[in-house]
Amino acid sequence: MKFKDIKDKSEDELKKMLSEHRIKLSGLAIQRSNNSLKDTSAIRKIKKDIARILTIMHKSHYNSLGHE
Repeated sequence: MKFKDIKDKSEDELKKMLSEHRIKLSGLAIQRSNNSLKDTSAIRKIKKDIARILTIMHKSHYNSLGHE
């Protein structure tokens, strides 16, 4: 997921995406612990997506406080 793909989403959509990605991450962690995870880079990709979503959410919150 690219930064430009999520920067125009509403806060509700971002929250939904964040919860979905966290669920995916927990599922991947379980698969890793069971040694059944084939694509180990998927965990890194999901973590980066979560960081991007949180960055957008924090930035919009910061801007709503009147900071630019």
